[in-house]
Amino acid sequence: MTARPGGNVSLACEIEDSPLRGEFDPVALREALQALTDEAVNSLPSRDTGEVTLHARREGNVEGAEVVIEWRGIKLAGRNHSLRSSESHGTVYTAQAARIIEAHGGRFECDTNTIRARLPLSE
Repeated sequence: MTARPGGNVSLACEIEDSPLRGEFDPVALREALQALTDEAVNSLPSRDTGEVTLHARREGNVEGAEVVIEWRGIKLAGRNHSLRSSESHGTVYTAQAARIIEAHGGRFECDTNTIRARLPLSE
């Protein structure tokens, strides 16, 4: 449970059992994932009590495998949220998170109910 002014949000994690190995800077990637988790939690209206679910799974074949990390249960629909703009990545922290993901060869995506990071796997 994550406390925030006006309400509490639960964070549930669903992570695939198979190994997800890549060549990453663990400190930078941890900071990026934390910034995106904070953005997902803060996307809910302040008086809502809700749940954000973090999913991590493998996609693709051996040559092009990647891990897809998704934050589901967010509420960007109907709000003028800066993450929905193709020119912006929200706060300075999420902008930095997007750059860290891109520096690792990955991609950052966002739609009305999901924040998504894709990172290449080494095997």
